[in-house]
Amino acid sequence: MATIKDLSKLTGLSLGTISNYLNGRPILPENTKKIEKAIKDLNYFPNNLGKHLRSGDTKTIGIIANDIAATYISKSVAVIEKELSKKKYKILFCNSQNDAALEHNNLDFMISQAVSAIIIFPVSYFKTDISNIFKTKFPLIMCDSEPFSKGMCHTVNYSNEKLAFEATELFIKEGHTRIACISGRSDHYSSISRISGYRAAMEKHKLEVYPEDIFYCNFDNSQSYDAAYKILKRRPDITACLITSNNMLVGFLHALIDNSKEVGKNMSYITFSSEPYYDILPVKPTYIMHDEHSIGQCALEILENILLNKSDSDSAPIKRIADSQIVIGDSHRRF
Repeated sequence: MATIKDLSKLTGLSLGTISNYLNGRPILPENTKKIEKAIKDLNYFPNNLGKHLRSGDTKTIGIIANDIAATYISKSVAVIEKELSKKKYKILFCNSQNDAALEHNNLDFMISQAVSAIIIFPVSYFKTDISNIFKTKFPLIMCDSEPFSKGMCHTVNYSNEKLAFEATELFIKEGHTRIACISGRSDHYSSISRISGYRAAMEKHKLEVYPEDIFYCNFDNSQSYDAAYKILKRRPDITACLITSNNMLVGFLHALIDNSKEVGKNMSYITFSSEPYYDILPVKPTYIMHDEHSIGQCALEILENILLNKSDSDSAPIKRIADSQIVIGDSHRRF
């Protein structure tokens, strides 16, 4: 990691001038330009917690969420914070609000605060930029995703592709042959892996995968309503739908009602994750149940390896799979 001495060497300015700039004191405009260029070239991050770094540990874990409103993220953070507090660690939390630019700023902020490790729920498989983490060799744990950029990164995931494959096969075993898929954002890792599982099951059983049968939504009920409505109007031969997020199920069910369709009579579905209202639905849902605390628990296992120096920055990445399973109801059955 670059230091203030590196800035001084590159710019030819004194340590005092560099220090004045970093602490907000006035310096000559031409010196400001030199320093800002050097900061960018050296990938320098101000160390606001130097005294803690000298002791080897800031006792702070940074957590960056793509959307804190997501239930599994809030539950994971609660698990992590509860256990870390027992070890006298604190949490520094940022919410990226599904904005890749904000996420990038949050990552830089975590580095500048010299946290002991960073746990991130990425905004996007393609847009999330963790290159600065690799340069600084900060311990990074990526949850519900995989690194798109090259480099070392610890990961925690659900078996999304495998479970989507098994769910699609449940439809096929019931006799469904025209199966649609309503997915989350196309740049989200869980969406990509679940679509991949859906495609693999269809191809295994030599069933056609039609591009128009796959709809991407922003994990949003209004968009899933529109997608389901289009499915029902344009493709009347579709009899089943894999819905890759519980955040989109209500929109799908509303579209069925508005098109005089009924689960168990002329449409079947499987969704992901559980909701309290499942108990009052007339047809018991078949769904993939994720243990929403398991991601946090897996991240803690990796953190323990990092914090107790069982793995260093040059060791192989640790990968954990969080608990999940298919809960069999009746919504997938052939009517």
